[in-house]
Formats: sequence, C-alpha cells, structure tokens
Amino acid sequence: MKLTIIHAVVPVVEITATNTLVSLGDNVIITCSVQRGNPSNYNYTITNINTGNTTTGPTFTLTGIEITDVGTYRCDVTNIAGTGSTNVTIELGGETTTFNVTVVSKLPLLILYELGRRLARMCNV
Repeated sequence: MKLTIIHAVVPVVEITATNTLVSLGDNVIITCSVQRGNPSNYNYTITNINTGNTTTGPTFTLTGIEITDVGTYRCDVTNIAGTGSTNVTIELGGETTTFNVTVVSKLPLLILYELGRRLARMCNV
C-alpha cells in the first residue's frame, strides 16, 4: 500500500491592474497571482462582478474600455485546499462628458444621468 501525502494551503491571492482610473477607450490588463505555492496547480477565474463577464486564466484583458467594463473584478484561485479571493476596482476618471439638453416645459424639471453606478445631478431648470 502506497501513502501519498499532499501538503496544500488555501491560495493567498493578489490582483493588480495596469491602471485602475481609466478613460473610455483605454486598455487595461488585470492580473491575478498567487503569493505562495506552485501556480501551475491552481485554477484561476477573474469575474466582473457587475456584469458577470468571466475569464479563466491569470489575466483578463480589457480593450477599449466601455461603461460596462467599469466596476469591481474578483479573482478566485482554487486548489485542492480551497479558494482564495481578492478584488480590484476599475473606475472611470479624468473625463468630462457634456450633454446638450433642450427642455420645453413650464414645470420645474430635474435632469439626472447615470454613469456606471454613480448618479449625478446635471442641471436643475
């Protein structure tokens, strides 16, 4: 009879992004890495928590950032001992969007727009 002893620990995970404050059209590479152990023994999943878009593997490349790409990404790394997880958030910044609105109304009107998950008052006419 042969006894095989496997020493495994739950992965300690780190997630990085080439840029976390982006403008529309930018490219971002999200990288998930394990801080200890043999990376070839792990299964990687990176998920956009807002949309559910998922990739299997240690990198997730976002080409031409759109509004739907902005949000939190979770990296799950699994081995026989369990799953380690961590998050990174990609935010829209450094860009101003201008809207021209013509309103024909005699009543006060509040115009709102939604950018990602943030709601901002644009104007009060």
